[in-house]
Amino acid sequence: MEDADPGWEELRKEARKIEGDLDVKLSSYAKLGGMLAHGGYDNGSGDGLGGDGSWKSMEMEIESLLEKLLDINDAMSRCVAGATTTTSVTQKLARHRDILHEFTQEFRRTRGNIRSMREHAELLTSVRNDISEYKVLDMYHKCNGVYSQASGSLSPGPRILRERGAIHQINVKLDEVINQAQSNKGALAAQRSTFTEIQSKLRQLGDRFPIIRELLGSIKRKRSKDTYILSAVIAACTIFLIVYWISKKGKGADGLKLAFLTAQPVVTLGLSHYPLQQPQVYGSEIPEGQQSLRIELIADFHRVRPSRNN
Repeated sequence: MEDADPGWEELRKEARKIEGDLDVKLSSYAKLGGMLAHGGYDNGSGDGLGGDGSWKSMEMEIESLLEKLLDINDAMSRCVAGATTTTSVTQKLARHRDILHEFTQEFRRTRGNIRSMREHAELLTSVRNDISEYKVLDMYHKCNGVYSQASGSLSPGPRILRERGAIHQINVKLDEVINQAQSNKGALAAQRSTFTEIQSKLRQLGDRFPIIRELLGSIKRKRSKDTYILSAVIAACTIFLIVYWISKKGKGADGLKLAFLTAQPVVTLGLSHYPLQQPQVYGSEIPEGQQSLRIELIADFHRVRPSRNN
């Protein structure tokens, strides 16, 4: 994409216009913050820089302009990613993103300062009002003669002030957390734009150099082939182990049975209280010349002795 692209030029012109408007609005917003810092806040007025409607409307306008500028930057990024770009176009797009980031940070910082100053001014105003009410009430009780150490009651102003101060601290902490979250959101958006730009550059590089694209494709195919081979080897080894385990288990049972039948000692269990004329043999006789296993029940289970065939 060249600099003369109508879509790119139109988006860039609109972005410059919004950046100029943001510069003016942020300057006025910063003046409002300075005015509050020097005690120029008027809680009851609705006009002028210190009025409630003025600073709120100004804040909403700045937020709207920042959102529009963000949308335009995203559109410019999509325009750059969808066409062939030059180095100058990429640098201009990066510059617009930097300007948006600077404006966003300045707006958040000024807004936090203004809100803190307003809350401080409101707290001071409420304290003054509470003190005035307490003095009036005290004078009223004294004039009517009903104020005494025993029956008189103090105003709950100090307790309310402490609660108000605690609520103010909580609001300040919440504002800090919200600002931190917004900063993280902006950083993540910047990272997303960076990764999108890198992806577009890699795609452009692949389009410009077919050899690199073919090389990347061959690397991907080789990885897939290696994966298939490794999976086949693992499956074959697993099947072999299962078959070997089953066959070994069967051979082990047969060998145990054979060893039981051809064992060297012959186990006899004697029953001394009930002698028998002939021992009862359980098992099978082995042919001549081999050992046999005879289990004789002779009534005494406390004695075990070996026996051989003669």
